Formats: sequence, structure tokens, C-alpha cells
Amino acid sequence: TGDDGRAWGPPFWDGEGTMFLSANAGKRSLALSLRDPRGREALLRLAERADVFVQSLAGLAAELGLGPEALRARNQRLVYCSVGAYGRVGPLAGEPGYDALMQAAGGLIR
Repeated sequence: TGDDGRAWGPPFWDGEGTMFLSANAGKRSLALSLRDPRGREALLRLAERADVFVQSLAGLAAELGLGPEALRARNQRLVYCSVGAYGRVGPLAGEPGYDALMQAAGGLIR
């Protein structure tokens, strides 16, 4: 189904959440199953031509063979960026999160 943000609303435009549409205007997307070897290989092929790889899988990337060493073995100039909702250390470091959740946790939105 791709990004869950497609269903966030109201408001909606042609069945998709306007927040999703505004944040992703002009972008192309692709949904891959990274547990499927074919999906993982497709991502590795994309990384061969990429400049930057940003992942927020809370440790799962390395477990799936998509850590910085694996991707840089295919593309030495790749900038590998690992981000997390709760930082690299602490009791919630391994928990997933996304921008709207962190804004709510920080009191920016409710």
C-alpha cells in the first residue's frame, strides 16, 4: 500500500490526504518488500546510482543486509544517513517513529 500518509486526512483530494500530496509533490515512489530477496536487490540496484540513502528503519536496515557497509560496497560515494525518531541511545532508540508523531510528542501539534 505504500506510505500510510496517503490515508491521513481530512482533507482529501481524489482519495489521498492533502498532507501526503503536499509533502510529496513532484516525487516518484516505489514500494518494495525488503524481506523479499527481489525487493532487497532492487533497492541495492537503486543505491548503485544514488547520491544519498536515508533510512529510518531503527536497526532493521543492517539486519536486512542494507547497512552502510553493504550499500557502500555497491557505491563508494554514497552518503548513508540513518535517522530515528528517538535518537541512537536510550530506552526508545529502537522504536519506529515519523515526523507527525515526533511533532505531537514535542508539543508542536495535537
